[in-house]
Amino acid sequence: MLSVVLLLLVFITRNTRWLLNGISYSSRPLWDSLDGTVPSVQIPHYRTEGLSVDDAEACQRHGWTKLEKKRAVVDATIFSVELELLEIRMAELWDYVDAFVVLESGTTFTGLPKNYTFAENRHLFAKFASKIHYHHINGRGMKPGEHPFAIEVEQRRAMTDFLSTIPALTPGALLLMSDVDEIPSPSTLSLLRACDAPLPIHLDLRSYVYSFGFPTGTLSWRAQVHEWDPARTGYVHSLATDRILLDAGWHCSFCFARVSDYAFKMAAYSHADRLYASAGWRSLLDPDAIKRKVCKGQDVFDMIPEAYTWSELARRWAGEQETKSVAGLPATVLRDPEKFAWLLPGGCEKLIL
Repeated sequence: MLSVVLLLLVFITRNTRWLLNGISYSSRPLWDSLDGTVPSVQIPHYRTEGLSVDDAEACQRHGWTKLEKKRAVVDATIFSVELELLEIRMAELWDYVDAFVVLESGTTFTGLPKNYTFAENRHLFAKFASKIHYHHINGRGMKPGEHPFAIEVEQRRAMTDFLSTIPALTPGALLLMSDVDEIPSPSTLSLLRACDAPLPIHLDLRSYVYSFGFPTGTLSWRAQVHEWDPARTGYVHSLATDRILLDAGWHCSFCFARVSDYAFKMAAYSHADRLYASAGWRSLLDPDAIKRKVCKGQDVFDMIPEAYTWSELARRWAGEQETKSVAGLPATVLRDPEKFAWLLPGGCEKLIL
């Protein structure tokens, strides 16, 4: 009996953080809420096939008026390793964006050294070269006791500084601020650059995980569009306004063509504590284990889902439910289903180990 107690104590001691996370996540509906932390003024997006998206009638449907001249649009994103998603992003938005701004750091948000992946693969983006403005920074390691968000904030400040050098970003231009995997639809940018929409405005993106085969049904609101003011506009990823335009694009979180990229992000991004909270965290990085979970829509960290209602918690507990539908996905993906097979429903076997 004593040996069992000792083993239990050892397990608890080695897995205290993991156990606390489990208790916290499984009880979240009791003590946490999204109220006041996300945009609450929802603006319907009147769009469907065959309906105009950038004329006076389109603006009027949304309660806005058409501008005499369309605004310039600059898309700014901090790049890590998401080569395929960045290609999809640029292809989707090419006709609606005047400049693509890409910032890359030599370290991750957790301070780990990384390659300049975009710079090394810039030839893959040759067809977009005329609009790309690239900047790299050295980055730095984490200090003892420091949170990854401190480094993330520094990278966002570096982006703000670099934006002031972009010729297309003149006062009154639109600045799109979102992560690489947060992709607005072409109709969204077409509408916002043509109308006097209230700014800033958040974008409601349809959420997926691992591929477009696993819709999560969770709210994705951090993508946002601001009117550029060099004295006031900063590159942010936080709540800027109560306004949010619904059905504005796609957010494909943890969507990679290579299993190695999954392992990299698990250790590198701001929430890497989800990995290191487990005493057996190294086993979570096993390529076969990652691929198996991705194919089943299960959490790669073996964590309970972050849910704010009991119904959502129950629905997502065993993993995300797979869909076979491809309607409404980015046209770039649907035009080349072989190239992007790993991103489509049932395509997880195409992942590169």
